[in-house]
Parts: sequence; structure tokens; C-alpha cells
Amino acid sequence: QPEYLSENWETIAGAMKESLGSCQAGVTRSRLLCLEKIVPNLIMMLETKPKAFKGLSAFVGEVILSSKESNKKARESAFTLTVRIGHLLKDSKANISELPLLSKPDPTCRHPLVVE
Repeated sequence: QPEYLSENWETIAGAMKESLGSCQAGVTRSRLLCLEKIVPNLIMMLETKPKAFKGLSAFVGEVILSSKESNKKARESAFTLTVRIGHLLKDSKANISELPLLSKPDPTCRHPLVVE
């Protein structure tokens, strides 16, 4: 539900970020399944709330790192979600050329996937 995500974005993003550090290795695929539901709505939010990109970039970083998981299903989910994110961004009505990560990478940034 895009409206729910938009209205409760701070709570949802906070919970996802807070739980990342305490997650056991076996829940990576479950987190990816959760992100599969959140990310498309988050990309739709970019059209009206460009600041949502900061959350998206953090989740994209997590998805990319998950492609190195030892669990085959988690790796497959991460790869599938990475491709889906690319297609969703390409098809988005948001002006992605103005997004910080996609326009000009900052060479001084320690974590290029996370806009600081």
C-alpha cells in the first residue's frame, strides 16, 4: 500500500535499519522478501518525495551485499531484486538523473551506495 508506506516511512525505515545489525544470518532471505514489497512503493515515492532516495540507497546496498550470501535462495532473491530495482527506476516517472547517486558519484564518499 503506497499510502501506508508514505505515511509511515520514518517508522518502517527506522525499524529496517535498526534490525539490520541484530539479524541472524538465516533471516537474510526474509528481509529480502520484505524489501521486495517495500522497494517498489519507495520508488513510486521518489516522484513526489526525492528524499526517499536516501532510504532506497541504503536498501539497495543491503540487497547488493546479500548477493554474496552463502544461502542460494537468498543470493537468488538478492539478484532478482537488484534487477527489479533497475527496471523500476528505469520505468519510474521520477527524475532519476537528479538523484545524488545516479547523477555524479562523490569520490570522497566512504560508502558510495549510501548518500550521507
